[in-house]
Amino acid sequence: MAGIYWGIPILIVSSLLAGVAFAVGHHFWYYSLNGSEVSNDAYSFANHSVSRQQINIAIGTGLAFLVKIALVAAVSTTYVQLLWRGIKIRSTRLDVLDTLFSALGNAFTLLKLQVWFKHPLLLLLGLLTWLIPFTSIVTPGTLSVRSVQVSPDVQLMDVPRINFESLNYHFPLSYSLSVNRTHSHYSYSRYSRQLAALTTSVLTEGRVVDLASTLANASWTTSFFGPSLTCSDPSAQEYHNITKAVINPLNVYGPFGTDRGRAATWAQIWIPNGTNVDPPLRGLDSDLAATVDRATKVVAQSGQYFSLFGMSIPPNDGQLFADINRTEEAFQQLNATLFKCTFVNASYSAQIDIINGQHTVRTTKNNAESTPRMRTTLTGPQTIRSSSEENHGDMNITLAQQQLADSDCNTFNDRDLPCIYDAVVVREMAYQSIILSYLSIVIGIFEPGSREGQSVGSIGKTALMNTDEVLALSRDSNPRDDSTFLDLQAIIGESKGSRFVEIQRSIDTPSLGPMATALEESFTNVTLSLLSDPRFQTGPIPTNVTTIAFHNVYEYDKLTLWLAYSLAVALTALASILGILTMIAMDAAYDSSFSTILRAGTAAHLTERMTAIDGSGKAPLPKHLASAKLLFNDRTKSAAKAEPRSELSKGASMERLELIRHEETPKPIHTQSTTLRHSVTV
Repeated sequence: MAGIYWGIPILIVSSLLAGVAFAVGHHFWYYSLNGSEVSNDAYSFANHSVSRQQINIAIGTGLAFLVKIALVAAVSTTYVQLLWRGIKIRSTRLDVLDTLFSALGNAFTLLKLQVWFKHPLLLLLGLLTWLIPFTSIVTPGTLSVRSVQVSPDVQLMDVPRINFESLNYHFPLSYSLSVNRTHSHYSYSRYSRQLAALTTSVLTEGRVVDLASTLANASWTTSFFGPSLTCSDPSAQEYHNITKAVINPLNVYGPFGTDRGRAATWAQIWIPNGTNVDPPLRGLDSDLAATVDRATKVVAQSGQYFSLFGMSIPPNDGQLFADINRTEEAFQQLNATLFKCTFVNASYSAQIDIINGQHTVRTTKNNAESTPRMRTTLTGPQTIRSSSEENHGDMNITLAQQQLADSDCNTFNDRDLPCIYDAVVVREMAYQSIILSYLSIVIGIFEPGSREGQSVGSIGKTALMNTDEVLALSRDSNPRDDSTFLDLQAIIGESKGSRFVEIQRSIDTPSLGPMATALEESFTNVTLSLLSDPRFQTGPIPTNVTTIAFHNVYEYDKLTLWLAYSLAVALTALASILGILTMIAMDAAYDSSFSTILRAGTAAHLTERMTAIDGSGKAPLPKHLASAKLLFNDRTKSAAKAEPRSELSKGASMERLELIRHEETPKPIHTQSTTLRHSVTV
C-alpha cells in the first residue's frame, strides 16, 4: 500500500460524501418550501425580472446537478482504476482500448457488446456513470405547485334572495271591473314570458340554473318559504276511480282510438279539473275523455286546485289490454305506476357553494300543510284611463289619483277591501304563476307506438324523458310490435357490417329515477333557479358568507427524491469500495490525465510496426493497428529475463528516451522501431 497515491482514494470518498451532503441539502431545501405559499415577488437583475419561484426551482435544480457531479466523479475514478488494472495484467487490442477509454465520454461505445462481454465490471461502471445523471432530472420534479384551500373567512356580504312579493311572475293583470270609487278588479291571465323561459330552461337541462352572483369561491345558506311539489301513492279509492275510468272505454274503443286488440302502453301526466289540458289517453273518443275527466274530479279535494296525476303502463304489461273483456282485476295485474302530486308551501334551507365557477345547491325542505289556491280575480287600486283626455270629467279620477298618492293606502287582496295589502295573496299569486308555468310543460303523454307521435305536449322536450318509466317505454329498447318488419336501427344493430359501427353507436342514458321523484326534484330546481334572475329577487340582503380562497403552495414528494438519491448513492458507494480495493490490490492509483497515459505508454510494447503516419495520432485508427496488442512492462518483466531484448529493440528504447530528455520534436520512427519479434498471447 506504500505505492498508492492517497489523493485518488480521498477523491473517491470525498466525492461520495459530497454527493450525500448535496442530496441531504436538496431534501431540506424542498422540505423548507413544502406547504409554503408560492410568492409572486420578483427581483430585478440587469433589467431582467426573476420571480421568487424561479429562484427556488433554480436552487433545487442546482443542488441536483451538484449531486450528479459528485457521484459521477466517484464512479468514473473507480472506473479508471479497474481499467488500468485490466490492461496492466493482460495484453489488449488497440481498438478495445479505444472503446474502454472512451466509454466515460461517449455513451454509444457501450453498445459494442463484443468488447464489454470480456469486461463486465467496466460495463456496469460505465452504465452507472451515464445513469446517475438521470437523478438530476427526476429529483427537481419532486417539487410541484398545487392549489389548496386556505382558512375560510366569514363576513357579511350581499347575496341574491328570492322575492315572492313581486308582479314580475305574471303577465300584466288587466282591468276587469270598477267596484266603486276606491278599488277595481283585475283579471289574472297567465305567467310572464321571463318566468316561462326560466322554467323551460330548468326542465330542459334538468338542473338548477347557475345563480346570479358575482361571488367567487363562496358558500352561504339561505332560508325561505316557497312552493314545493310532493308526490305519493293514491289511495285505494283514487286508484279504483282512475283505473275504472280508463278501462271501461277501452272495452269499447282501442287505446288512442285504435282497434281493441292493440296493446296499450303509455306514460302520462295530467291535472285534475283541467279545462285547457288534455285528459289521459289523448286521442280517444270524447266519451272516454269525459269519463276520465270525471274520475279526476272525484279525486280532487275541495280547494286543492294545484295537483297532478301520473300513470305509466310498461310495454309487456300493456299486452293485457288485448283481452276482449277488460276488468279492474285485470288492470290490477299490471305493473303499472300511478301516483298523485300536490303543490304545497314549504320551508327551504339551501346551502349554496360556488367553487371555481361551479354552482352546487343542496336543499332541505319541510313541507307545510297549507296549499296555494288558484285566483283569477284580484282587488287593486282604482284604475284610471291611460289617456288624460279620456279621463277629463270623470268623477272618479280625482279620488283615484288621491288614493294612488297616499302612501298608506295599498290595495292588493282578494276580498274587495280598499287600502288592504294581503302579503299572503301576493305570495300565493307568485306561487300560482310558478306552478302554472311548470304544469304547462310537464303535462302530456308519451306513447311509443302512437300514430300521433311519441309524445303529446312539451313533456317530450324535458329531462323527464330520462325517468325509469319513460325509458322503459322508449322506442330504442321497445320497437313497435305492430309492425311485421324491423326498423332500420334494429336491422343495422343486428348487422355485422364494419361500416355500421359508428352510425349505430349508442350511449346508455342515465336514469333520473322514478317519475314521481323526478317531478319533485324538477320543481325544486325551478324554485331554486329563481335565484338566477334579478327580476325575481329582492334588494341586497347582507348574509354571512364564507369566502373560500385558494392559494398556490409548494408540494414536496420526498419519497420519490429519496428513492432516486438512495439508489444512486448506494450504487456509487459499492463502486467506491470496489475502486479502493482495486487500488490496494495493485498497490497503485491512477487518474485519467494525459501524463498518466504518456508515462505508461513509454514503457509499453506494441505487437505491430508503426509507420511515421501512424505516429500522428489522427483519427481513425489504422486497420493494421486495430488488432495490434499493447503489452506493458509490468506484464513482460518475466519474459524479458527469459529472452533479452535485441539490440535493435534496445536502441529504439534509447532513442525514445533521448527524444523525451531533450524535449525535441518527435521524428518519424525508423523501421527498426519497437517491435516484439515473438507472439504475445493472453
